[in-house]
Amino acid sequence: MALRRDTGNARASEGVGLALARSGKLTEGIRFLVEATRRDPTRTMAQIALAQANVVAGELPEAYRRAEAVTEADPHNAAAWNMRGDIARQLNDFTAAETALKRAVAMDSGNAAYWMNLGDMQRENNRLNEAEASYRKAAALTPDAAETQSRFGGLLLQLPPNPARRQEAEKRLRAALVANPTDEYAQYNLGKCLLDKGQAKEAIPILEKVVGGAATMDKKEVWYALGRAYRMAG
Repeated sequence: MALRRDTGNARASEGVGLALARSGKLTEGIRFLVEATRRDPTRTMAQIALAQANVVAGELPEAYRRAEAVTEADPHNAAAWNMRGDIARQLNDFTAAETALKRAVAMDSGNAAYWMNLGDMQRENNRLNEAEASYRKAAALTPDAAETQSRFGGLLLQLPPNPARRQEAEKRLRAALVANPTDEYAQYNLGKCLLDKGQAKEAIPILEKVVGGAATMDKKEVWYALGRAYRMAG
């Protein structure tokens, strides 16, 4: 096909590489994407796709280098700033992560994923009130997203307890399980929430689902909560 023969053209190589990557042929796609960036380092989509491939491969420093290059070449690219911030967070460079993620939400305040990434960074730094504000924005943008509701509900349980906060946490965790009944984190946090309310008998079957489910999380705390529920239920 014409585009495949035109590998000397950076735009054409980028287009072919992106198409191959999206069709599941990542290895072949990377070859075209690398060629595109070699001929024109400012090919933003190619650089972002290669950075994502670096992240998947665990090559975080190289992924950050690419994301940084994109934001320097295209400083108004919110997606690139979000990627740069999330990679910096994974590299434990929280100052760089915060700067980049705040740039991303400032440019595109309607993107829930950007707000979630900012909230995750704030949560990992124990800045829970700031994380709550970020998660709240994300939840308002995507009220039916299971992961957003699950993470927000779990965060609310980390904050100093009060009746309204506990009620909201339970509501969000139940909403997460309506959207995704197999979300073990939502199940676990809902079980803890019910235990804190003294509703051990309702918590038990929920926690039992978690300990009997797939190993997507560390079950030690779940077993502890379940043992507590058994003792409370008599």
